[in-house]
Amino acid sequence: MPLNKDGWYDRKEIEKTGANWVAILGARGPGKSWQMKDKWISDFVYKGTTKVFVRRQKGDVTSSKMNQYFNDFVTKGNLRTYCSKKYPDYDDFTIEFKTMTFSLFGHREGEKPIKLADIGWATSLSTGRDIKSLSFPTTDAVIFEEVMEEDKSKYLDNELSKLQQIVSTVRRNRSDFKVYMIANTLDRECPIFHEMGLDLKKQPINTIQSYTAGSRGNTIAVELVEGSPNNSEETEKFFDFGNVRERMIVKGEWAIDECQCFKDEDLYNASLRDCVILDSPYIRLYCYFSTDGKVFVLDRRAPGSTDYDVTYLTLTTGNTVVNRNTFAWISGLKQIDAIKKVLLIAELNGFMYFDSNETGDSYQNFLRMANK
Repeated sequence: MPLNKDGWYDRKEIEKTGANWVAILGARGPGKSWQMKDKWISDFVYKGTTKVFVRRQKGDVTSSKMNQYFNDFVTKGNLRTYCSKKYPDYDDFTIEFKTMTFSLFGHREGEKPIKLADIGWATSLSTGRDIKSLSFPTTDAVIFEEVMEEDKSKYLDNELSKLQQIVSTVRRNRSDFKVYMIANTLDRECPIFHEMGLDLKKQPINTIQSYTAGSRGNTIAVELVEGSPNNSEETEKFFDFGNVRERMIVKGEWAIDECQCFKDEDLYNASLRDCVILDSPYIRLYCYFSTDGKVFVLDRRAPGSTDYDVTYLTLTTGNTVVNRNTFAWISGLKQIDAIKKVLLIAELNGFMYFDSNETGDSYQNFLRMANK
């Protein structure tokens, strides 16, 4: 992980990719959001450019929340360090947010604060249309924070399209425009990356990879950031109870829940009767049904399964019947609804077993996508 002189995450390496879409994802606390604030203010001071800040819901960009966004940047003196170069006649500086706008104020002893410039704006995916009447001639980037959600019900439909509408309004014909997407590694199946055609599950932590998507060759650079080396042993004590989600907080690993996993001999000794394959563009799982009501879920065909007398059936996301062995999860057919009921009963009764926590996470994500 590239570090700045203070030992925190530095964006310098991912900027070298020249990508027009940049995703910085990882552990809590290494300085991902701080780097966006640093870029925002340094670009304003040295280039005169502004930014548009984006969150998912309207409630995420209220005045009370946005007025806190730059607090650490102000209190630690970084805002003053930058802005005193552009406005040397002022002793200190603050940023205030009102009516969708971030404004920079200069302070002199014994005088009222003076508004120096508007440096950016804020909107949400759910209300992006609100900025259509505005003009952004100096804006060179959109910063979308909290791209991933821990509560997956908070995702909106067609998020990439909503983000593109905001980009279209702001960018116009600017050639040096970028979109930054920042998040903790909370969701391996984040919808916006799926809509881009990306599968990030196999990218190692502490790496930068460039992906090409779209017919015109959009470059999307993704950096997975590990925890900061500045985390003290005392700090890490708070996240040392063996919970898999702790590894996201400290190490930047994907956040997944513990699930009930089987041992190899459990599957080997089971009497399997049927297999349902759950298939989507980014997930393929094999659900083996045993004669005693248990369901074993794997991310691959079970070893030796060709020796079993097993009937295979595929269920996909979408709402169409593909062929006589492949059906849509929400097709409404009685036999498919019966399979879904068996899976639900097995889960409720604790008879659902997975080959890994990652497979359990993929199973829940398949259900989320298939039931939309």
